[in-house]
Amino acid sequence: MFIYTKNTVRSFFNKLNGQFAIAIWDKTKQELFLARDRVGIRPLFHTTIGNTFVFASEIKSFLEFPGFHPKISEKTLSEYFTFWTSLSADTIFEGVSELPPGSYMTINAHSKSIKTYWKLPITKPNEYQFNTPKEAAEAFETIFTDAVKLRLRADVPVAAYLSGGLDSSITTAFIKKISPNNLRTFSIGFTEKDFDESSYQNIARDYFETQHSSVTCSPKDISDSFKNVVWHAEAPLLRTAPTPMSLLAKSVRDQNIKVVITGEGADELFGGYNIFKETKIKHFWAKDPAI
Repeated sequence: MFIYTKNTVRSFFNKLNGQFAIAIWDKTKQELFLARDRVGIRPLFHTTIGNTFVFASEIKSFLEFPGFHPKISEKTLSEYFTFWTSLSADTIFEGVSELPPGSYMTINAHSKSIKTYWKLPITKPNEYQFNTPKEAAEAFETIFTDAVKLRLRADVPVAAYLSGGLDSSITTAFIKKISPNNLRTFSIGFTEKDFDESSYQNIARDYFETQHSSVTCSPKDISDSFKNVVWHAEAPLLRTAPTPMSLLAKSVRDQNIKVVITGEGADELFGGYNIFKETKIKHFWAKDPAI
């Protein structure tokens, strides 16, 4: 029996390091325990169909349940077009929600509760008491090395995406430092020269001396695959960028590679894009929207 008092829940999650979605059924108490990793990498959706609580890692799973009739939520759709995402745990489908990141749910025949076990810590300047930038850099290197080591633990070959940008190049550098053996890397190029970064990818490939494979994507490839990507995303897509990534992932899987380390989500950490400049411009515009 899983006893989830406040202290045991905290102790339980403190032992987990990584990405996860968990479901534990307490047969004795007739109670379900659901949990999602700290930043919501693993999806976990839930809804009520008639008198039945249903959950899954994909919304399309609900289509197999009798009585489920998907309907677009106008409220959530409006939020997507305004903010690029929903403002709550609501999904694009009415009545379907996702368990928020860093949260857990307990549900039985009489009650349902959702509680947060982790939030992104907001620190004050110099809270870590680093005396010099070098000390901060060394601390970061220790933490990041540990994170990469953790993801290299696998009973199958591990590859890496290598876009030629800062983010994937940094992760690849750490992989090579930890495991200098021959590394498989993958990238995607474009027939449209304005978007193609193959030259940077080749520089990174040669520098890291990886066994590299590349996929070339055309506008027609994106057009032909976009519908399938929306099916997998289960959410409105306001740009086509996920489509080339899907084609790249398919190419990797076709070569029997099941685990890939990527630079996705590292832009805020390494400053790979001009997002900070964009924020300053947006703040400037917000002062006088009529400009």
